[in-house]
Amino acid sequence: MSDGAQSSPSRNVGSEQPGARSPRRNDVAPSSRVRVVAAGAIAFLGSALLWAGSPYNDILIRNQSLAEGYIPAGALLLLVSLILAFNPLVRLLSPRLVLTRRQMALILGLTLVAASPPSAGLMLSLPYMLAKVGAEVRGSSNLQGIYREMNAIHGKMNMTRWLFPDPVGRGGDAFAGDRFQAKLLPGESIPWGAWLAPALTWGSLLMCAYLAMVGMSLILVPQWRKNERLAFPLLTVFGALIEEPKPDRFFPPLFRSKASWILGGAILLILSLNNLGRVFPGAIPAIPMSWNLQRLFTEGVLAQLDTKIHTNTLSFIVIGMAFFMPSRICFSVWFFTLAYAFYEMLHKSFWPPYYTQAAGDLRAGAIVAMAAVIVWLGRAHFLHVFACLFRRCATEDDRRDRFAAAMLLVGSLGMWAWFFAAGVTPGWGIFFTFFILVVSLVITRFVSETGIPFIRLDLNKQMSFLYLAPTSTLNYPTILIGHFVSILFEWGSRCNAAVLATHAFALNSEESPRAQSRLAFLFVVFLCLAFLVSGIAVIHMNYNFDQSLDGVETPLGNWAYQVSGIPQPHFGMIQLKNEAITKDVYNRPLYIGAAAGVTGLLEWASLTMPRWPLHPIGLVMIRTNYARDFWVSLFFGWLLKILVLRYGGARLYRAMFPAIIGVILGELLAKLLWSIVPLLFLAMGIPYLHE
Repeated sequence: MSDGAQSSPSRNVGSEQPGARSPRRNDVAPSSRVRVVAAGAIAFLGSALLWAGSPYNDILIRNQSLAEGYIPAGALLLLVSLILAFNPLVRLLSPRLVLTRRQMALILGLTLVAASPPSAGLMLSLPYMLAKVGAEVRGSSNLQGIYREMNAIHGKMNMTRWLFPDPVGRGGDAFAGDRFQAKLLPGESIPWGAWLAPALTWGSLLMCAYLAMVGMSLILVPQWRKNERLAFPLLTVFGALIEEPKPDRFFPPLFRSKASWILGGAILLILSLNNLGRVFPGAIPAIPMSWNLQRLFTEGVLAQLDTKIHTNTLSFIVIGMAFFMPSRICFSVWFFTLAYAFYEMLHKSFWPPYYTQAAGDLRAGAIVAMAAVIVWLGRAHFLHVFACLFRRCATEDDRRDRFAAAMLLVGSLGMWAWFFAAGVTPGWGIFFTFFILVVSLVITRFVSETGIPFIRLDLNKQMSFLYLAPTSTLNYPTILIGHFVSILFEWGSRCNAAVLATHAFALNSEESPRAQSRLAFLFVVFLCLAFLVSGIAVIHMNYNFDQSLDGVETPLGNWAYQVSGIPQPHFGMIQLKNEAITKDVYNRPLYIGAAAGVTGLLEWASLTMPRWPLHPIGLVMIRTNYARDFWVSLFFGWLLKILVLRYGGARLYRAMFPAIIGVILGELLAKLLWSIVPLLFLAMGIPYLHE
């Protein structure tokens, strides 16, 4: 890029035209390095506010999340502020300081990655899980004995003291966990020391996971962008936002599009009226975006139909993203959602019993097969990347690949070593490591192909597949740590660091290979800082408040305690002690294997037959809440794209980009606006309601 380009040193100063004015020092644009540092500083300041503010915003105020999903509201707010306020003002006062596209891409990439730790998948769940363990164990003599046995695994090391803030297994009070759930009494202080060891312990696991995830992302981007040419619908939106304005303009082309403003403004108005209608019932007219046709499905076979088929809500973000994703991908996601709903209806009516959890096994089989296909398609690139570890690198690309492979390898080995140190059996430690990598790989592929920003993988019954193996392979730490892994990485795939890092690298694909390697290191630093700052904020908040400010959630973070599901691994540990682990009554391996086989066949058909309509990506999301919530919106987005291409061709399709992005931004800005309204109500002492 030309940012910060200097005059050629060989230029003869005396050859300047007579009367020409030498540029003053203040007129010279900052160097490229200065611009990069400035962009990094802006991203750090914005991210620090996100890390510290997310717990208070999301849990204490119960507000619209600032860090959730793959278009985090906090990152979007910072970006829009820079585009619509900072850059126009600077362009008037000192044009040389205007943030360029390169700087915007760096800022957006860093803030995207920084949003992963403070999300509900990690720091809004992990501390609550750790605090809950002490209370659970204290009330059960069986669990106390089990935890004493776990401590004995490492002799005098007292393993659980490194994992939890309370001395689990010793009996007595669990001060750190109790006060975390019920706030401090007068005269008491926050037990920071009790949280130090768990922070170091779990932080080391997460640092290894982040190394592996960022390394994986750096490996995947060249393969998926250049070789496989995936759609990356989110990049269409991000790219339009950070596009540089023309020299005589203040705003990027997207913000000068009338269609974008009209449609975005209409969506913003509709959703704002609906939100105000919930605060002031009957006083503000609302335009319904949802419907309930349940009365039409109450008799016979139709009574067994999934409620999400006849009761649903439109999402303009998903409609817009469906317009940008490949038609076969979009069709497959909503088609498989409908197909499985009808299968479920018929199964319940004519072939009972129906096992709801079987859908999780089908998804598991699809995920395993999809991961295998991803690796197979990129095998040449992946082999080249790992070969760079053992040979002399001839190019900068090879050095970048070697660095990425080293990150992935060191992170993976670090995770396995952590599991082994925690008492997990070596075989299950390998399995947990691959589980984390496979979940990260498949959710990254899903978002890269669909662009749906609110999604997660769902394998059901956290780590229930542990019990598919012989009981002799299990021990207490394996069951307990397996549950934590499932919550932090599978349930936490709704804001996976690998997805965000992949899109951040793709945004900054114009950077040199060496700069991309530095960026990877910076991503890991931001992720570790996010863990530290957001963790401190969560601990400070919970020891000072015992309920949300609207009085609805008691104790504070009750939702997080419910999600943590700590009784589940404890029940499994007690079953293991009593040698009474129950097996499922249906053939789970058959479901997993059948789904893997069907996924493989659909992948083969998709690769060999261009007109084949079904892509197996839809199987990954069957009967998940996200797919069931979004299938109607995906259908409308798919239908709109089909009609536009059929009757207007590629030219009309491209011409509609600003309008569709306006629709997406309209809903995103409505969410941002509504995250400010409760703060205003709170400041004025006005009660406010949430959905």
